[in-house]
Amino acid sequence: SLCPSGQRYNEFGECDEQCYSAGSLGQPQRQRCPEQACVCARGLVKRGDSCVPKSECYKCSSGNTTLPDGGYSVDLAACQIVTCDKGRTSAVPLSVDQMPACSLEAVERIAQSAPKAKDPNRCCYRASASACSREEVSISKLDDSCLLTSPIRVPHCRGQCPQASPLIAPRRSDVVAAEVAAADSS
Repeated sequence: SLCPSGQRYNEFGECDEQCYSAGSLGQPQRQRCPEQACVCARGLVKRGDSCVPKSECYKCSSGNTTLPDGGYSVDLAACQIVTCDKGRTSAVPLSVDQMPACSLEAVERIAQSAPKAKDPNRCCYRASASACSREEVSISKLDDSCLLTSPIRVPHCRGQCPQASPLIAPRRSDVVAAEVAAADSS
């Protein structure tokens, strides 16, 4: 054959499709180039003096890694996802759901339905602690058959409170009864 490996004889006066430089937009274009005897074979594009697959054109360097076009890597040091698009890298901060847990304790607390929160100093999540607060609920009946002569105020702890806390949240049925009674009296 007249042409080197990866190239074909130019019958139609086409130019080589060129790799775009990093960050340029759009698709490579062919132009009329009657003086070229050999052009890159179909599916290959010119990069420097050689013909390479299009995917080789658009690789990105991110730190000490090379990403393929459309590829991504997670950078925990910077707490971001780096993506490669046509030779251009872009970075987006990791969402809390994409971060690893800071500790096994955080995983266990999240399993008990505590919300996740980013650690302020590291790229990981902790269970967000809602502070312990004292609340009161007014109860006017204990159950369907026992109506109190006057409502009583029951204190309880809400949020992340020590396990030994003597005051526990009232039963949901009592709170509902209290809310219904409050709505009736207003």
